[in-house]
Amino acid sequence: MSRDKIDLCNSWRLQLDPQNEGEQLGYWRADYDDRRWREISVPCSLEQGHPDLEWYVGAGWYRRSIHIPESWQGRRIALRFEGANYHTTVWVNGGAEYCAWAGQNQDGFLPFEIPVHDLLRYGRENSLVVRVDNDALAGEVPGKNVGWRPFGGILREVSLQAMARCYVAQARVVAA
Repeated sequence: MSRDKIDLCNSWRLQLDPQNEGEQLGYWRADYDDRRWREISVPCSLEQGHPDLEWYVGAGWYRRSIHIPESWQGRRIALRFEGANYHTTVWVNGGAEYCAWAGQNQDGFLPFEIPVHDLLRYGRENSLVVRVDNDALAGEVPGKNVGWRPFGGILREVSLQAMARCYVAQARVVAA
């Protein structure tokens, strides 16, 4: 079975969160009213989305909805990021009664996937919410002494990929 893919590099909304209160305010909820958020296309750093805030350090929230084909049911579905800097947290279809936290990643710039097949509504619209925080933390690389501009946000392409439940996650060839 081949991989099917939906490109998610368009039609997002972005809101900065300098006070780090978005989670408490429910930005992750599917029914949160984001009409006042800026419309952007991903990839888009936090500064590109808000060019008036040069050298922004802190959290930013990205939101969008997407229709998931009914034919994808029963497959492994992963949200694939080619790079988001640094700390990334994902929610899918968050509701009032539950927090549909999907996963997180702590490595900036490197590709990663978050499986979301158990959280999706097939044949319907789904809410995707991504929080990215570019604040450098002590004890992590690069630590508090960053020697470069700390661009944050979804910095590379994003896609939703459907594959068989049984799949090869990684392969390695070693010359003898």
